[in-house]
Amino acid sequence: MEEITLSMKEKIKKWSRWIFFKNLNRLPEIAVIYQIRCVDSKLRPIPIHRLRVIDKDGILDIGNSANLRVRMTDFWGVAGKRKLSYSHQAGVTFSKRNYRKIFPIEGLQFRYLIQIDKSSAREAEKRELKKYINRFFELPPLNSQE
Repeated sequence: MEEITLSMKEKIKKWSRWIFFKNLNRLPEIAVIYQIRCVDSKLRPIPIHRLRVIDKDGILDIGNSANLRVRMTDFWGVAGKRKLSYSHQAGVTFSKRNYRKIFPIEGLQFRYLIQIDKSSAREAEKRELKKYINRFFELPPLNSQE
């Protein structure tokens, strides 16, 4: 696990750019919260009809992890049906419910927000989910329980 450096601490308040699921081995092994979305061929987020209003950002999943690299590798392995042994519930849901018919696997992206540790990542995820629910009156699609 990587040590949180001063430059990383400065980034804690700022989301990373959106990243396609390539070169996952270059990701830092740090505590984060993350969001997953899908973009179309023109790199525009695919909107999702929610209970209250349309989610124009197309957020499919909000999560947290003590290790960003492992978590995104697990999601990508399951969602892409590459490694069904990985344990990422959002990836399992994406695969089992055949979300790729609406959200092409090659358009999936994620971004992350660095956290101090796993505990702060869990708390930050709860806050992000609460903001999402307050806005849309429901959880993101891949956060929903089976």
